[in-house]
Amino acid sequence: MKKFDYDLLLSKSRFYTHYIAEQNSQNLTMKSIHNHSHYEILYIPEGERILVAEKNKYRLNKNCIALVPPYTLHRTLKSSEYTREYYKKYLINFTKDFVAKISMAMDIDVLAAFQQNIILIQFDNEEETDFVKSTMLQMLKYNNTGNLYDEQMFRVLLCGILTFLAKKTSKETIYNESVVTDKIVEYMENNFEEDITLETLAKQFFISKYEISRMFTKNVGISFVEYLTRIRIENSKKLLQETTLSITRISELTGFHSSSNFARVFKKLTGTSPKEYRKGENDIE
Repeated sequence: MKKFDYDLLLSKSRFYTHYIAEQNSQNLTMKSIHNHSHYEILYIPEGERILVAEKNKYRLNKNCIALVPPYTLHRTLKSSEYTREYYKKYLINFTKDFVAKISMAMDIDVLAAFQQNIILIQFDNEEETDFVKSTMLQMLKYNNTGNLYDEQMFRVLLCGILTFLAKKTSKETIYNESVVTDKIVEYMENNFEEDITLETLAKQFFISKYEISRMFTKNVGISFVEYLTRIRIENSKKLLQETTLSITRISELTGFHSSSNFARVFKKLTGTSPKEYRKGENDIE
């Protein structure tokens, strides 16, 4: 079997989006630890390995999958309990963009399992094992052939595996709504100055804008737009109090498209204009 250096492939091609390899690899310890910008699925159908990721060690038994998120320092080591010269593995690498559109169309987060950071998944029965093996064998047929239809088939099969893994790692649902909502809120609070819309959030979190709107109202109690506006107004208050920046500049820094719109919204929520608010704060001091 031809040996592929997928890290070399990544470095040479900026168009890389997906890759799968079926390998009978030597049972040796990798010399150096590494990371990469893509997602990685490592499946061991035969043999045993030790995965070192960040500061933790994980034993990869037969029929075990390891999920490695982007930029995670990792390498695999020889297991002292497995003495054979070779072990078998399936290695899948893919970028976030490669599954983005189909994830949105499916209206679920197909990367949900990766959100738990490094995780090992041991299959419970032959049915699960057969599903993963057969799907990966199908993916090998469509792997980087240069044919557009083959690429779409690869994408569909990959999302099937990701959905299966997301469901298996979740106790109740494919993703926890409150956890996802908290992440969206955190993102909004850290990026309120940007042009945030339901569409941009949908692309960021791989969830449809309608689902985000529903979850937000359910878990936060107010609409997405109202919450974002409150974040921006509260931050504008701090800038009015603590800086001498112009009102126009403050409106820009807090994500408003114009100073007139900023003044209108500010007065609606606070009962006073930005200028009067700043003067009032100075009078108090």
